[in-house]
Amino acid sequence: MRKLLLLVMVFISLGLLVGKTFASEVKKKDLIEQIRYHFYLSVKNEDDLRKLKKILETTNEKDPLVTAYRGAAQTIEAIYVFWPLKKLDYLKEGLAVIASAISLDPSNLEIRYIRFSIVSNVPGFLGFGNLLVEDKPVILKGLLKQDYSSITQQTQIGMIEYMLKSDDLTESEASTLKKLYSAIYKK
Repeated sequence: MRKLLLLVMVFISLGLLVGKTFASEVKKKDLIEQIRYHFYLSVKNEDDLRKLKKILETTNEKDPLVTAYRGAAQTIEAIYVFWPLKKLDYLKEGLAVIASAISLDPSNLEIRYIRFSIVSNVPGFLGFGNLLVEDKPVILKGLLKQDYSSITQQTQIGMIEYMLKSDDLTESEASTLKKLYSAIYKK
């Protein structure tokens, strides 16, 4: 009887532990979706940047992806300040935070894409072009996997479309992405 009671208690404990883990994963996915939403809007709307920063300030999530979005928010602040040196400060500080996230998860498609999307909009004379060269192979490899477990297919399609519109791809890279884009829509 004691063994049965002990076994039941173990299963209940495991169930609670698994339940808490599952609940925290769902909460984290919701958090990431909110962050993504405001990140994309914040480029055009300063109110969304404020909302993004508020979300990032109120979470204690230490995930490298959340860290990357913290850095991205800093870089986006450069859009809304007047002084060029202040713009450059925000850009450098934000890129340093993103670089720290990359060091924690170097093959993360979304983190690399965040940095690519920022640096592709920075004038070349500022000297950040080497980051594009660094990020493109990781992004292409990640997109070619067609793994939609952490980034939805629709989000990855948006990544492909953005990259194809940028002037930062070689002909070969653009061709690869066009083929992938076509293949996704044939499914």
